[in-house]
Amino acid sequence: MCKLMLNKLASFGRLLLVMLLLAASLLPVNAAVPTGCVVTPQTTMLQLTACQLPLSSVAAKGDVASALLQQVTDGRQELYQLHSDQPIAAVLWLGVPDVFRLEVYQLFQGQPQLLLQLHDDSPFSARATGTARLQVPLQLAAGEHQIVLKYYIHANGRLQPHLYSPQALQSAQTRQHLLNGLLLGGMLTMLLVILLYGSVAESSSYLAYCGLVLAQVLMLPQFEGYYFQWLWPDAPWWNVQAPVWFASLALFSHGVFALTFFQLPQRYPRLYRLHLALFLLIALNLLLLPNQLQIHGLALVALGYTLLGLTTAVRGFVDRLPGAVLYLAGTAALMLFSAIMLSLGVIGLNPIPAIDFFDYPKFGFVLETAFFSAALVSRVRQFRQQQAEQRLRRLAEADELLLAERQKTEAQQLAQQSSLRLASASHDISQPLASLRFAIETLRSRGDEAPLADHIDRTLSYAQTLLKDLIADCQLQQPTPDEIWAGQLFHQVVADYQQTARQKGLQLGYIDSSFQLHGSYLVLNRLLHNLVGNAVRYTQQGRVLVGLRRRNGGVEIQVLDTGPGLLPAQISQLQQPFTQGQQQGAPHANTEARQGFGLGLYIVKSLCEQHQLELRVRSTLHRGSCFSIWVPEQTL
Repeated sequence: MCKLMLNKLASFGRLLLVMLLLAASLLPVNAAVPTGCVVTPQTTMLQLTACQLPLSSVAAKGDVASALLQQVTDGRQELYQLHSDQPIAAVLWLGVPDVFRLEVYQLFQGQPQLLLQLHDDSPFSARATGTARLQVPLQLAAGEHQIVLKYYIHANGRLQPHLYSPQALQSAQTRQHLLNGLLLGGMLTMLLVILLYGSVAESSSYLAYCGLVLAQVLMLPQFEGYYFQWLWPDAPWWNVQAPVWFASLALFSHGVFALTFFQLPQRYPRLYRLHLALFLLIALNLLLLPNQLQIHGLALVALGYTLLGLTTAVRGFVDRLPGAVLYLAGTAALMLFSAIMLSLGVIGLNPIPAIDFFDYPKFGFVLETAFFSAALVSRVRQFRQQQAEQRLRRLAEADELLLAERQKTEAQQLAQQSSLRLASASHDISQPLASLRFAIETLRSRGDEAPLADHIDRTLSYAQTLLKDLIADCQLQQPTPDEIWAGQLFHQVVADYQQTARQKGLQLGYIDSSFQLHGSYLVLNRLLHNLVGNAVRYTQQGRVLVGLRRRNGGVEIQVLDTGPGLLPAQISQLQQPFTQGQQQGAPHANTEARQGFGLGLYIVKSLCEQHQLELRVRSTLHRGSCFSIWVPEQTL
C-alpha cells in the first residue's frame, strides 16, 4: 500500500515538472525585438506579451519612452508596441482586481498621454471604467503606438495584459460572470449536501468543512474584485489587504478541517502540534509584518502547510482511515491549482496561457470541495454500516441472553419437577414400608421367627434411611432465590452512571430502601442498568431519580426523569428492537441518542416477560417519564 502511494506521488511530481518545463519553454527569453503587433478591425483579442519590447532596446534611444522608463520606481516597467492601419477603439485589459501602484501611458508620434494612474489609496471611482477588473479604454489612431506600464501588484507579480475589442471583452466578461456563478452555486450545493449528511452522524468535522467552504466562497468574489466594486469602493486600503486576510482564513479553515477529520489530537499528537504552530504563524504574519510583506509571509506559510497537509493526508492513507484517499486528492488539487499554478501565473510563468491564472484557485476550491464532500459522505456511509453491524451484534447478544435465560428457567423447572416426582415416589414407597414394621413385630412375638424378623427389620431400616436421604437431597436441590437489598442495588447502579450524569449537568440519585427482594440479582441489575442508562442519555437537564414504591399486590422499582417525555404512540413503539426516542428541543439530543442501538427497552421488556415481571411506562410530554419494573407479591 505504501509503495503504491509513493509511486503515485512520484508520478504526480514528474507531471508537475513537465508542466513547469513546458511553461518555461513558452517564455520569450532573449527573443529578438518584435517589429510591433498589428491591430485591425477584425482583431477581437490580442495577448500583448507577444508585443513586448525588451527594456534594453529603448534605454539608449533617449526618446520619450526611454525617459519614462528610466524614472526610478519600485516594481515593474513594461513597454508594448502596436501598429494600427486605421482608427480603432480597443480596451486594454489588465486582468487584476487591484494594484498597489499603476501608471499607464500611451505614446503616439512622440507625445505621451497618461491614461490611468492609481495608488493603494485610490478609490474605486478613480478607475477608467467601472468594472471589477482593471481595464483602460484606448483610442488607436492609424500609425505606431507604444503602451508603457509601470506597476507594483501583490507579491511583485506580473501583469498579463490583453487587447480586446469592446464587443469581445463584453462577451468574455459575461462568460466569466456565468462561470463564477456556476462555481459558487456548485460549492454551496455541496455544502448543503454535507449539512444534510452531517445531521445523521456526530462529528465536528462537518462543521469544520462548512467553515472551510464558506471561507472559500468568501474568497472567490475578492479574486474577481466584486467586493471593491460593490461593498467597499471607498476603502482602497482595506481592499489591497483583504486578499491576504481571506487567504489566511481559508488556510486556517483547511487546518481546522484536518484536525477534526483525522482527529489529530488523539491519533497524531505531533501533527496536531505542527498544525497549532501553523495557526500561530498565520496570526503573527497578519499582526506583525508590514502590509506589503504579508503576502510574502503568507506564501511561506502556505508552502509549509502544503507539505504538512500532504503529510497528514498520506499518514491517514497509510493507516487506512476512512476518507483518507479522497482527502489526499482534495488537498493535492488545492495545492496544485491554488498554490503552485497561481504562484506561477502571478510571476508570469502561467503554465496554461490560454487560462486566466486567477481562475486556478477557483478550480482548486471546487475540486477540493468536491473531494472533501465525497470523503465526508464516505465516512457517513461507513458510520451507518458500522452502526448496522453493531446493532445486529447487540440483537444477537440480546437473543442469546434471552435464550440462555429461557433454557435456564426451563432446566430449573424440569429439575424441580423431577425432584418433586422422585420425592413423591419416595414418600409413597415409605408408607408400605412403615406398614411392614407392624408385621415384623408380629413375627418377633414368635420365638422361632425372631432372627428372621430382625433381619427384615434391618433391611427395612436401611431402605427407609435411603428414602429419607433421597427426599432430603431433593429438598436441597430446589433453586434458592437471591436475597437482594433494594438500597444496595440502587447505590451500585447509580454509582455506575454518576460520572456520565455529572458531565451533562444532571442530578442523579436514589431513595434508599431497606426492602428485601427475592429473585435473580443478575436480572434485576441488568434491568435497572438499562432503564437508568436510557434516562441519563435522553435527559438534557434536571434530574434522574431511582426508588421503590409499594403497591397493592407487589412493589414497583421506579426510574423517574425530567426528560422530553413521550407520546402514547411512542411508548409501545420504543419497546420494539432498533427503535430510539427523539428528544425535543435539545440541539445535540438526536446526535447523542444515535450513540445507542435502540435495544434497551426491548431487552427490559423481554427479560421481564421471562421472569414474571412487568415493564410499566408513564410519561408526560415535555415534563418527564417514569419507567417501572412491577414485581408481583408472589415473586417477592
